[in-house]
Amino acid sequence: MTRPFHPLLLALYPTAALLAVNIEQTDAMAALRPAALSLALALVLTALLCLAVRDLDRAAALASLGLIVFFSYGHVYEVLKNAAVAGEPIGRHRYLAPFFAALTAFLGWRILRRRPPATSTRLLNIVSLVLVALPLAQAAIYALETGQSPRATPRLESGNPPDRLPDVYYILLDAYTRQDVLRSGFGVDNAMFLSALERLDFDVAACAQSNYAQTELTLASALNLDYLDRLGLSDSASRDRTALLFLIRESALRRFFEGLGYRIVAFQTGYAWSEWQDADVYLRPEGGAFDVPLTAFESLMIDGTALRLLTDAPAALPAALGGAFDGPVELHRRRVLYTLDKLERLPDEPGPKLVFAHIVAPHRPYVLAPDAESELARRSLLADFDPARLDGTVVGYRNQVLYLNDRLLPILEGIVRRSSTPPVVILQGDHGPDEATGGERMAILDALHLPRGIGAPLAEARTPINDFRFMLREVFDVELDPVEDRSFFSEYEAPFDFVEVPQACRGA
Repeated sequence: MTRPFHPLLLALYPTAALLAVNIEQTDAMAALRPAALSLALALVLTALLCLAVRDLDRAAALASLGLIVFFSYGHVYEVLKNAAVAGEPIGRHRYLAPFFAALTAFLGWRILRRRPPATSTRLLNIVSLVLVALPLAQAAIYALETGQSPRATPRLESGNPPDRLPDVYYILLDAYTRQDVLRSGFGVDNAMFLSALERLDFDVAACAQSNYAQTELTLASALNLDYLDRLGLSDSASRDRTALLFLIRESALRRFFEGLGYRIVAFQTGYAWSEWQDADVYLRPEGGAFDVPLTAFESLMIDGTALRLLTDAPAALPAALGGAFDGPVELHRRRVLYTLDKLERLPDEPGPKLVFAHIVAPHRPYVLAPDAESELARRSLLADFDPARLDGTVVGYRNQVLYLNDRLLPILEGIVRRSSTPPVVILQGDHGPDEATGGERMAILDALHLPRGIGAPLAEARTPINDFRFMLREVFDVELDPVEDRSFFSEYEAPFDFVEVPQACRGA
């Protein structure tokens, strides 16, 4: 006799499919809690229906119907929400929810009227097995591919390092743009912040551009001190980002400093590809998995389900439950603040150490502002921001830049003044604002501090690759000539289909 297990597999499928689609962006552990809750839902639903109808096959069929409806509602809504018939929008909850309810009732009535034959149970079991196997196979293939490096990263000669090895800080501010773009696009005069950096002996580039328009590409090239085509990524038709993961995690820069005996210090970012979890010191906010009600992965899961009816009407929810859906945003905010707090204390830790801090700000979500430290102000900031409005984007981005400026200056002063050996600090953006195009998308903050100061004047229009080459040449006597400063734009869907972007600086 064939036992029905299809409700369990159909409950697992949404989690497996979402993980497979986002495997490059998230840790597989993020799927554990939604998978467990989905299985529990399937078990409880099947058990209750079995008690009600006294027939396991019929109960399983009803449970699978309910699970399909529950896990597909949000996806159907997303497809139809902008659709219209005769000028009347049809993708609205007030239309879609009754339709789903009526369809579920009709199909449930059909199942109750006729007991599904054994062949139906067998067919549903097979279909559910195939459904779950496909995304799991995709995730497994990715895990196998990332388990071994497809190419060697460049190897740097040891050079002639100084007797007292300096700490090296690489602080990457996600989407932090250049002074001229801040002024023209966001109404921010960053002159005071940049002048304060210069008083700390930073060399600030007036016309810096990123080498690439996406964080993964920028990191992979900067940490390996060369352009991606010269690192083996020259196929413009490729969509495979696997090699970028290796170039970031096993970069030439990291291996160079490990060879000199440096401790590697890294932070949790929420993006698997920029997390050096195997670092000597890997820092992340304390707390268990249930401290934050929802992760970003779980929010995506909820958006695809019938719970979308609740999340789209937060005013109808109790305050405690409504706040739960801010979980991923709150977790992001906690990570940013934790990284800033820890950076402030790291100068007192023994060295030499290489500190890699990818701070995902001023990139959205916009949850930081100079006056948003209190719970009330922070809630207001989250509630008032509408990502579809350009003015909301401008205000949110500007607030985060101002907040970071206020926090970073004392942190950088502490690093420069309190380090036992004068340090190296590279402070950069990875690309410009998300909404920017052309040269503005490539415009970045770029500030460099070296132990003995900057000798020969640096180019005002420099790029990250040459920053790292210059630093290794000046401080560690590594023979690395500068390369031509170039910038390349590509869409996320076609990461290696590059279009060169000329220098477009309007001056500081």
